[in-house]
Amino acid sequence: MGMAHILYLYEDGLTTYDAAKTKEAVATAVMKVCLAPHEFTSGGAKQIRTAAVLGDGNCVNHVAEVHSTDEQIFVWTGNCLRTLAQLKDQEVDAAKKLFDELYEDRKKRRA
Repeated sequence: MGMAHILYLYEDGLTTYDAAKTKEAVATAVMKVCLAPHEFTSGGAKQIRTAAVLGDGNCVNHVAEVHSTDEQIFVWTGNCLRTLAQLKDQEVDAAKKLFDELYEDRKKRRA
């Protein structure tokens, strides 16, 4: 198995009257953050994490690259998707509380 790229897209960049132009722009943005993930600056290589789609400057967002055998937890918080390791303590606490509530609801439904 290979590598997987975890991305999210904001809908704002997808709402257009020209579907063909949008498809091409989304494809280009995805390729940019996945297959050309570094740009070279005077300070060295920098990972490209966002890419524009037409008028939306950060429509496509790269969160992580994982191997198909890896295990990882991602949390949507603060209007973006991040790995558990990237969260602040307060965000981890909120995520744990939500997970615990969802887990309890799941157990009740299965009982």
